[in-house]
Amino acid sequence: SLGEPPVRRWERYWNQESEQPRLPQDMETFERHFLPYETRKITRYGLRFKHLYYRSADLQKMRDCGVTSVRFKYDPDDVRQIYVGGNHGAFVTVPCEQHFHQPISFAEYAQLRDSAETNTNRWSDADLLRHYQMRDQIIGTAKRRHAHKKKAGQGARVSSAGSMRPVALNWVTSGRNDHDV
Repeated sequence: SLGEPPVRRWERYWNQESEQPRLPQDMETFERHFLPYETRKITRYGLRFKHLYYRSADLQKMRDCGVTSVRFKYDPDDVRQIYVGGNHGAFVTVPCEQHFHQPISFAEYAQLRDSAETNTNRWSDADLLRHYQMRDQIIGTAKRRHAHKKKAGQGARVSSAGSMRPVALNWVTSGRNDHDV
């Protein structure tokens, strides 16, 4: 125990010194030193952490040089990247393979992942969108074929390729002759 609040101790110390504390030149690097860290193995797929993969050319170079595992820092409030320790105290930013448009915490990602795993029989919005787009495409194709068949009843026949040709031309190209009719 300091015997007094830390801020008072700080102020008392710096009042006794002839110089003031120096701020770090690079605040981002300074802040990263206080982030939690983990150690993971580098695989050919990158680095897996909390069900997400992180990849970069720098990470692959480390693996190619024989580095098998790395210690990295991560921001618990942002899954979009991790920070692998590099040369001279610098950090190499390694992006997440899955792209997120805005910050999401690891806790929020875990909740979403767990929710998706428990609701496997439910369709996602993207699945529903693809389903409706495919349905509209099938209906559109069927309507176009139906319109071609109507026109075919007026002296033209729809070929297997879907083009309109006179009936006589279809008989000639299909190998039929007049006595086959």
